[in-house]
Amino acid sequence: MRFLRDVGITLAILAILMAGVGYLLTRNGLSARTDPPAIEAFMARHVRRLSMPSNASRAMSPVARDPSAWTEGGRAFQEHCAVCHDEGGSGRSEVGQNLYPKVPDMRKAQTQELTDGELFFVIQNGIRYTGMPAWERELSASDTWKMVSFIRRLPRLTPDELEQVMGSDRTGGASAGGGDSRRDPGKSE
Repeated sequence: MRFLRDVGITLAILAILMAGVGYLLTRNGLSARTDPPAIEAFMARHVRRLSMPSNASRAMSPVARDPSAWTEGGRAFQEHCAVCHDEGGSGRSEVGQNLYPKVPDMRKAQTQELTDGELFFVIQNGIRYTGMPAWERELSASDTWKMVSFIRRLPRLTPDELEQVMGSDRTGGASAGGGDSRRDPGKSE
């Protein structure tokens, strides 16, 4: 009898603790406008790591020594990623600032500490319960590895290099990072 009472008390205490944690995590609602509590961000990073197969972190980029890979990867990044991650990877695009969880600044340690294989896996497979889509059907493995090279370059990317990557995409004031992307009404498709 005493055993059952102790089990009941323990379960009651655990239920109260879980309710308290739940309250702390949701007391301000579940709005996408607020930053997540530190514990939520910590748990999300660790769940992301757990969601990747162990061999993903060991994958090596076949284009790591190709000096033009980052430029080609940058063009693919502008086409597919800049709308959320911004042209220079800051995450401060109109879309990226309004997603939950917030789009990471690709130049900072949170992203740069991932291995090349982990970045490749994320780009190809996406991340559930976030705005990060899987690009495996749209990007070849080679293009994805080149994009990884561009992401590695972001922390030291100069404005001139970004302009080189952007090339003709900057004509007419439009930008992939949240600018006016409407088609020119004078041009036929």
